[in-house]
Amino acid sequence: MLLLDVTTSALDNGATVVSLKGKLALGRDSQQVETTIQKLLESGSKNIILDMSGINYIDSTGVGIVSFCFGKIKAGGGTLKVAGATGTVREVFRITMLDTLVPFVASVEDAAA
Repeated sequence: MLLLDVTTSALDNGATVVSLKGKLALGRDSQQVETTIQKLLESGSKNIILDMSGINYIDSTGVGIVSFCFGKIKAGGGTLKVAGATGTVREVFRITMLDTLVPFVASVEDAAA
């Protein structure tokens, strides 16, 4: 059983949405987020939206993954926005102050606008 499901989809404006569902935490499943981001960058994707509306748990590993992906995308000349993080998940980003570096928006629609 997967603890984390990662899917991608393209938007009309050229952005790519990486949708996460489940737990973004220590474990093999979470590595697929970094792999997915790397593949998107290699294929030329520059504008990436991380849809976290389906994440119900995040730990320090998950925060590290989002931070790493942000740095990788920025170094590649792209942008990352985090959409849909709510409740405890959003609070973790506030406490770690990652939300002062990475743009957080309420929804994928807001990120695409």
